[in-house]
Order: sequence, then structure tokens, then C-alpha cells
Amino acid sequence: MIAVFVNSMADTATFAPLFKDIEGISLYNPTRAELEKVLAENPTETFMCLGHGSPRGLFSADMHGFLLDRDNVHLLANRDIIGIWCYASDFARIHNLRGFFTYMFISNTQECLYNRCGSYDNEVVYEQNRLFAERVRGLITENRPMEEWVDYLYETCDYHLAFVDFNYSNLSYFDGESNYVPQSLLDEEREREQIAQAESYLFEDWEEGTLWHNPCSSLTDYIVCYTDNDHRQKWEEFNSYEDMVNRVNDLSAELYEEYASKIMVFEKDSQI
Repeated sequence: MIAVFVNSMADTATFAPLFKDIEGISLYNPTRAELEKVLAENPTETFMCLGHGSPRGLFSADMHGFLLDRDNVHLLANRDIIGIWCYASDFARIHNLRGFFTYMFISNTQECLYNRCGSYDNEVVYEQNRLFAERVRGLITENRPMEEWVDYLYETCDYHLAFVDFNYSNLSYFDGESNYVPQSLLDEEREREQIAQAESYLFEDWEEGTLWHNPCSSLTDYIVCYTDNDHRQKWEEFNSYEDMVNRVNDLSAELYEEYASKIMVFEKDSQI
């Protein structure tokens, strides 16, 4: 087994028991290159990864990028995966991965409140996460078939606690062949790809640390990228075509000529 532990916050430390007595390769806060090398050299090994993330993938330790995303997900093909991060199951659905995955997994007090699961001290949440890790480690060491994990874990959890019920009710097993992907999830992924395209343009030539992001909406139809007169690189997001055009016109009048001529506009499925 290849086990990756990305310990970026205090709450992830509570999952440390998962890695006790696990035979194989263990990586602690690896770089993307280190992870890709190990995966490429061990193409059939079961892969377990734990940390923070999103439907786009598993965050790196500094939370400023991804260890796993759509650009290296091919390294996970044809292997069993244990994905424990927020929205790992969405990532698995989109990329048709095989294995056991968490959905939004509450790991601290703030996430309890945000997901309307009541108010619990961090100590209570951390202890339940530790118990989850112990249970999963037990399933691994006894070599229990992964497709049995979801039912077993829910039957053994403290589901009278609202956040525990939330976490365990949203566990998933996928066979990697018939993963159902809701249209809404595909739409969200398409939007993320468009934003990633804009980000790729922004970071291609710009100096590190100069990017400013001015979000206008969480659901974006248009992204306007430009350099302002203080030499800061920015992008702004718009739902309305009219608002986007008005903003571009304003920028064309406000910016130095050298910057006004380089305004970029991205639409959901194309670059304007």
C-alpha cells in the first residue's frame, strides 16, 4: 500500500492512527513530484490518501495547490483507492475511480456549524475522527473487502451525534466502472476547468505573489483578466454579459495603453 498523509491543519493529525502498522510506502507531506514518482513506480498498489481537499483534488500541505488533480489523476487508474478528504467522492465520481471515499467530512467545530450539525467542541470531533481512523485501519489490516466498508462503518459509528451521522451517511464505494455523476457535478467541474484555464493564463508569466483575486460571484459565466496600473495582476468574475462588457470598456479607458491592449476575457467554454 502507498499511504499519503498531508498534515496541513490540527484536525488532520487526529487521523494519524490510520498509518499505524500499515505495511508499504508511507509519505508525509510529500511534494507533487515525489507523489507522482511513487505512483508511477507502483502502478497497481492500493493508494490511501488523507488530508484536506475539494472536488478538484487533494490539497498540498501549504493549501496553495494540489497534490492530486485532473492533471495527474491518470496515475490512479486501475488501482484500489482510499480517499479521505472533503469531497473526495466527487473527485472519484468525475474521474471514475475505484475504491472507498468520503464526501464532505466534518473535522472541526467550524465545519459542524457550517453544515448545520450542531455545536460540538473540537475535542469531541477530534475523538470521533480518531475512532473513524481506527475503524478504517482495522478494515485494512483484516483485509475486509472494500465494498463492505460503508455499511460496516455506519453500523459501528456513534450516529446519534449529528456530525458523525453526517460523515458516515455520506461515505461511498465505487467500482470504477459505473460511477454515477450528477449533471450538477459535471456543470460545476466544467466551471472549475474554465477558472483553471484563466488561472493558468494568469500564472504563466506573472511573478509569484502578485496575483489579486476580486470575486464577484461564486457561479461564473465570464472571467476578465488584466494588469492594473499598479502592475498588479487581477481577475474579476461576472454572471452578466452586459456587466462584463461594461467592465471591459471601463478598464480600456482606465488602464495604461500597454495593459488595456492585453485584457483577456474567458467564457465558460471558450476564450473570447
